[in-house]
Amino acid sequence: MNIWERLDIAPTTDKKAIQKAYAAQSRRFHPEEKPEEFKQLYEAYQAALNYAKKAPGSGSESTGADFGPQNTQKQNNTSDHGSSRQERGFIQGNTGRKPRLSLQQDTSPELLTYFATRQEKQQELLAAFFKHWEEERSPYKNAQVLAWWKDYLASEDFQNIRWNPQLLKFLTENIDRRFFYGGNEMKLLFWDAYGFREEDNEENKYQGELQKLWKCLHQAVEQEKKALVESQRHQAYEKKRRFYQKLLAAAILLVCLLIPLDLLYKREGGRQYLIRYMEQQYPETGFSKPKKTKRLSYGEIRYTFHPLSHPDLLVTADVAYMEQDRSYQIKENYSPLLLAYYASQYGLDCGQAEYGGGQTEPHGVLYYPDIDHVDAFCETVARMFREHQELTHLSSVGICGKNLLFPDVLLQGGVYGFPFPAPQFYEPWTMDAAELKAQIREAYMIYAFHYEAWNLTPQQYEEWGPSYEKLCEDWDDYEGAWHTMYRDGTGEVLCRLYLPVYSYAESYTRFGDYSLPNYVRKMTAGDAWHYLMSHGADLAVSEDGRGFSVRMNGNIGLWGTEPTVYFDKLESWY
Repeated sequence: MNIWERLDIAPTTDKKAIQKAYAAQSRRFHPEEKPEEFKQLYEAYQAALNYAKKAPGSGSESTGADFGPQNTQKQNNTSDHGSSRQERGFIQGNTGRKPRLSLQQDTSPELLTYFATRQEKQQELLAAFFKHWEEERSPYKNAQVLAWWKDYLASEDFQNIRWNPQLLKFLTENIDRRFFYGGNEMKLLFWDAYGFREEDNEENKYQGELQKLWKCLHQAVEQEKKALVESQRHQAYEKKRRFYQKLLAAAILLVCLLIPLDLLYKREGGRQYLIRYMEQQYPETGFSKPKKTKRLSYGEIRYTFHPLSHPDLLVTADVAYMEQDRSYQIKENYSPLLLAYYASQYGLDCGQAEYGGGQTEPHGVLYYPDIDHVDAFCETVARMFREHQELTHLSSVGICGKNLLFPDVLLQGGVYGFPFPAPQFYEPWTMDAAELKAQIREAYMIYAFHYEAWNLTPQQYEEWGPSYEKLCEDWDDYEGAWHTMYRDGTGEVLCRLYLPVYSYAESYTRFGDYSLPNYVRKMTAGDAWHYLMSHGADLAVSEDGRGFSVRMNGNIGLWGTEPTVYFDKLESWY
């Protein structure tokens, strides 16, 4: 192998290129690890420098073609330019052959002196390193210590011993076990000082202790890469988190701004809606400006105002804002107040009741004293509504007997499960006295048979029986049976009664994912009276007419205090 192959460059007279090639190859052949290869490299380096020195001025034809063990037996002479035997590897003379550059097998005294001096210097530097290793200890991640080691590892002292086998072995054994002042940070400093690369091990560039050191330090590199990825991920997360925090803060600020605006909108919007509602509901009546008096449950706001034509009437209106459809609901009491105002002038008894299914509203109620005096009552009502146009804008008016046991049953049109044909709320301004009287009497008749049958007189049975029987023919949706009622002792038929027994779901029982209704059977209190009478029970009406007692088959009970009874309670008496 010639000198240029050993230096791994083409023949050249450029000293800088030769020095650069020598520096590159010296990394591969450390003098302590591979002394023979390093000696040959050094001899080739010296021969190449001599070649570069001689070539320009001497006209020498030497190319340094051969070098290596095959040429070690050849004669070497001193060159014409005064080169000594230290410049080994030149073969010159009148041999009839082209001059060749070669190396001697024997080592010169100068080279031996160089190696001895270098070995002594390395031992001093190693001792200094070990001293630093033992002395420069401090807590984990000490910035000053890390800075000192960074400068030291970049110094010429460490560079001169970094390939020393003794140092390599020491680092391999101790860098993990005895390092306490930086962990991965220190390993990364050594990684940079040795010029390691991640792909070096894939090329099998390192052997022995150097490979072990590479693997040891590479763990720190991998951990640092993972830490970098994690840090980048954390930074991205923190960036998003700060963004969402700012977004949340902006949203909270916006909500804080919108809540007062929304409350103001709802309050003022409700007030304006109430004004428009009253104008549309009562077009011929002027009202004062509504004033907020209190906030009720469920967000309702109560306003008070009065009609300009009746300043003494204090009207209240509860305004609720419905979030689902962003609308308002109003519950006001002007109609019953105005009805009571005029009813008092006409000698009518007036009250209030709620009507309207789920959306209950206060309605005025007019009470007639007795069904036998209903004719005069209807005449007075019809006249009052004719004489006061203002009353034509009221909500519907309830009409009920004053002394009924269950007035709400009459007004609402029956009980749950068994309703009347219609609830007893009317628009009297659209009816004359005769029409109003007919509807009132029919409603009372049905109510009396079903809920206060024990208070009916024989005359009422005779008068209303046929009409009630005809109405019963249309009620074919209820279970029941016909019963014939007799006047005591005469045997004369008063009327035939159809006694409905109705069923409805009183509760539900859950079975897994299904709920099944628990149906019950009921009768009205008046029908129970007819039922017991038809079965020969001993019945006695209380003095005030608010119920009756029953004696039957040794059983005693009090009935009529509630508008309905359970049918199985009657069945248990048989």
